[in-house]
Formats: sequence, C-alpha cells, structure tokens
Amino acid sequence: MKLCCVVTGEEEAEYYAKLKRGKDYLMCELRIDMLPCERAKKVAQVLKPDIVTCRRKEEGGLFEGSESKRCALLAECAKYAKYADIEHGAEICKRFENLAKSKNPKIKILKSIHSFSPESFSKERFGDILSECDALKIAIVPNDISDVLAMMDFVSRNRNVIAFAMGKKWKFTRIMSLFMGSPWTYVSLGRPVAPGQLSLQQAEEILWRLK
Repeated sequence: MKLCCVVTGEEEAEYYAKLKRGKDYLMCELRIDMLPCERAKKVAQVLKPDIVTCRRKEEGGLFEGSESKRCALLAECAKYAKYADIEHGAEICKRFENLAKSKNPKIKILKSIHSFSPESFSKERFGDILSECDALKIAIVPNDISDVLAMMDFVSRNRNVIAFAMGKKWKFTRIMSLFMGSPWTYVSLGRPVAPGQLSLQQAEEILWRLK
C-alpha cells in the first residue's frame, strides 16, 4: 500500500527526494510532459522515479510533439524508472515497448485508461487489457455507484490494478482502492493534476485515521 507522488517539475523533484527519506510508503511518478525535453531527461536520471509518464494533450497532458518524439523521450527516461506509463490504444504502444526494453530490459509497462466522461465499468474490457501489460491504471468517471462497486470488485480480484473514479464526488475511491488491493494510489505534491486527486498530506492523514 503506497502513495505515489506526482512530480511535475524540478522543484517538486527536489522536494520529493528530501521527503522520501525514511518513508518507505512513498513512490513517485515523473510527468515528463510537464518539463522541457532535455530537463526531463536530467531530472529522470537524478530522481530515478518509479514511474515515467508522457501524456499528450488529448490524454490530459501537455506534450505536443510528434508520436516518434514522444516515444523516444519516454524510452530515454524509462532507462531510470521501474515502470513506463503509456495510454492504452496509443499509436506508439508496441513501438514504445520494444524501444524501452532495448534501453532498460527490466522496465515494466503500465497501461493507462482515462475517461473524462461518464461511462460504465466493463470487467471484460479491462481484463483483456490487463493481460497485455505488467500493471493497469484505470481512472474513469462512473455513471453511478454500481460502476464504483464493479471497479472495486475488479481490483480485489486482480493483481497490479490501480483503479479509482475521478471527480470530487468520488475521491474516496482513491483511498478505498488501496484497501481493495491496489498497490498504490496517486497524490499531489502541489496542485492536483486530476479531478478529485488528494494531496499527500490529505492522504497521509486519512490513512493515519483509518489505522
């Protein structure tokens, strides 16, 4: 059960490096789409993040270059990470996996699915995608509580699934998923980068109260 701090800049990277000392429950995701390319490579080399992510604007990120450039940048930064996050269905998926593993044979592939419009939870669809990767991240806006219950049931029955519902109304699922079996949940060090995302301080307090 870990808290994954989303690092979006050099100051946050330095802050996380200090914060991490003595806290084994912390890990980090480096959002390289929020950094200039050359700086992203240097920060990844120093920080050695658990996860590297480079999202396009269409995926809720900031990267605007070509897919070949995104593939090369992500693979370069993946040399220093444990997981590389790539959106399921992205054009560069297979090409990226091959390139990343040529640079870091130990890299694990974390496939992500994001939906910012209400949708039903499909265990069959997500089960098929999970079989294609090392870990699966699901972040969707549910139609109602039945979708949330289906999501939590899916988490409890499968390993290496990080799943939660987005939005202020559903922020409790970010903590609930940990107790259902998710290996980590995402928290912010500064401004939230997703709807309903908790800060590190908020998540730590909630978990402390639930002990």
